[in-house]
Parts: sequence; C-alpha cells; structure tokens
Amino acid sequence: MHVFEGDAIVALREVASSQWQATLFAEEGSTCRVRVSGVSRAAPMELRWTPAGRPVNTDFAEALVLEGASGSVDGSSAGATLEPGEAFGGLAATTWFRWIAPSDGLWEFYTPAHRVLVFEGGEVTALRLVGQIPSSSAYVPVGAGREYCVAMAGRDAAGLGGEYTLRWYEIHRSDAGNDLFEAAESLGDAVPSERVLVLKRARPWSPGSPRKRVSGRGGGRGRRRRTVCTPGGWGTSVKSCRPIRKCA
Repeated sequence: MHVFEGDAIVALREVASSQWQATLFAEEGSTCRVRVSGVSRAAPMELRWTPAGRPVNTDFAEALVLEGASGSVDGSSAGATLEPGEAFGGLAATTWFRWIAPSDGLWEFYTPAHRVLVFEGGEVTALRLVGQIPSSSAYVPVGAGREYCVAMAGRDAAGLGGEYTLRWYEIHRSDAGNDLFEAAESLGDAVPSERVLVLKRARPWSPGSPRKRVSGRGGGRGRRRRTVCTPGGWGTSVKSCRPIRKCA
C-alpha cells in the first residue's frame, strides 16, 4: 500500500507506505491517492480508512504527572505532533510529562526507543534544557521541590512515533568534590602550570547554574585554558591545561 499527493502520475509524491497499512498526517482539504498493489493475482480485498488518535499529552499544557522517586510509565507517541514553540532539531512527535524532585540528587531518565529531554520552565516557548543533548537517557542533577518537564521525542521528523517505556531513578555516584558552584576550587595566583581536569558527562550542570557560556584565560606570561560546562550541554573533557607560549 502506498499513499501519494499530486495531480499527475509523473509528479506524485509518496507520503506513506507499508505492507498492510499506512499512517500519515493529512491536511484538511488535501487530496491523497492510495495505491494497493501485489506481486500476483489475489482474492478480492477490502480497504478501510479511519482517523487516527493523538496522545493526550502531545501538547505541553497537557503533560502527564510522574509520581515518586522512581518508576516507569508506558506511552505512545503515535500521532503526536509538534506545537508552536517546540524546536528540537530533527526530533518530532513529542509527548510530555511533569515531575517534582523529591530531594536533591542526580536522576536518570531513560527510554530505549526514543529521545528524552528534560527541561525547567512553565511555557513551551521559554524552556531551559537541564539534561544533556537528546539521547536515550538524560542525567539531571535536581533540586528538591523543583518541577521538571520531560519530553519524549521521535528520533526524526520523518517518523510517526510509536510505543515507549520511560523509566526514572536516582543515581548514586561520587564526584571530584568541586562539581557544585559552592564547592568551587581556587586556582590561586600561581604562575601558569599544568592542571588536570575531568568534566564528567553525567553532571553537566547544577540547579541554579547561570544560563550563559563562561570561559576565561589566566594572566601572566603564559595562558591557561579553562572550560566550563554550559547548562544542558556536554562538558568538554580536558585532559590537561598547559601554558600556551606567545608567538613572536
């Protein structure tokens, strides 16, 4: 089965196809042309069509509530769409959840089949990404009592979504000691020297972090390079920060 748009057979554009059934987004008033074919003669067949449903939580304002420090929920993004203000690159077919953190800590949101994004914010046009780049899992340092918005998105805009299972749970792991802003380690006034830094993927930001990218250079005859993670972004793993000699 193939579904096309167009008025001339030489200028048809395929919008959906499948062996037994096809699902597509149709615009009101448009004309779709359906072709049913086979490799050999077959018995008479019956063609059916019906409007497909939409997930109840495809719009940001209708997000479902996740309860508890851990759990799982089954859902589907089949028939889900993007709404004005949603701009996630090639991702599409979003469904939304809300979750209030029970305590301070590090949580993981995981789904094997979709992309998961975690935000803070009360409007779809003013969201702040607090997880990492879209992936099958998102590590999020959370603050007790803060509300987070979780989006489940299809891997690409060409897909029509599908079933998924979303899981969330706390992660217990140690850090270097200066992961949070209030525990920042002083570099002092020493002359430029080598400094080994390791920025972990699982802790890209902390609640209350500034929104802007921060970078800097040390003073003195040499220069020191420092890299700071941006909220919601990937940290850069810096193996060493050596002085950069001035060129004559």
